[in-house]
This record gives sequence, structure tokens and C-alpha cells, in this order.
Amino acid sequence: MEKNDLAWNLYLSEREFIKHHENQRTTASNILAAIAAGLIVALGTDELSIEISILISFLLAVMGFFGYVFCGKLYALIMLHAGRSYEYLKILDTNYKEIDVVAIKKLAKTKNKERFKRFGKLGLNTIWRTFHLFICLTGVGLFIFHTIKLFI
Repeated sequence: MEKNDLAWNLYLSEREFIKHHENQRTTASNILAAIAAGLIVALGTDELSIEISILISFLLAVMGFFGYVFCGKLYALIMLHAGRSYEYLKILDTNYKEIDVVAIKKLAKTKNKERFKRFGKLGLNTIWRTFHLFICLTGVGLFIFHTIKLFI
């Protein structure tokens, strides 16, 4: 196998891993969001005992924390595969002087930042982790609320 073919195949493989990890993050977040919504609705009915409400609130906090950690881990894996893929891209860029791949990448990134100034600095990872942190803190707040309610 030629060096460029190997670099290209490795580049594509790393990009597939990125897609795979992003799909894992999306799927896990959707499942946790659906469960969290159901638990919050159950708590809102006011037909549960205080003990069950405390348990559900605790579960909500744990789920949110798990989602936060899970998204962080997947982001680390995504960045690992992205870093590897960029190294393979540099090899291809070095071997094909007719096309400056790195310059094209930088130009596209600059244009995208100019077009989306507000959202350019906000990473998707930050959005996902904030979402899960919100679920966690909602669970903590409800846990405190129901625990206080138990003793009043």
C-alpha cells in the first residue's frame, strides 16, 4: 500500500470514529433526557410519597452527573481521533503540494467564525455538558426540597 493511500485510509478511519462517538453521545443524551423528563413529570404529579420523591430526585441527580461525565469522556475521545486525523491530513498535505489542505482548512474555519460570531466560541461539548449539569442540579434541588418536606 502506498504511503498516501495508507494516510488517507487512516484519516477516514479516524473520522468514522469521531462520527461513532458523536452518535454515542447523542443517543445517550436523548435517552437520559427522555428518562429525566418522565421522572420530572412523575414528581410533578404530587401523588408520590415523599420517600419515593426523594429517591427519584436522587436518581435524577445521578443521571445528570453520569451524562455530564459520559459527554466529557466522549469529547476526549473525539478530540483524540480528530488530532490523529489532522496528523494524517498533514502527511497528505506535505505529499500533495498542488492542493494546500491545511490552508483550505484554516480558510474555512476563519470564514465560519466570521459568519457565526456568537456561536463560534461555544462548543457543542459545552452545550451537552451544560444540559446534563442542568439535569443533575435539578435533581439535587428537588432532592433538597423533598428532604426538607419530609421533616416539616
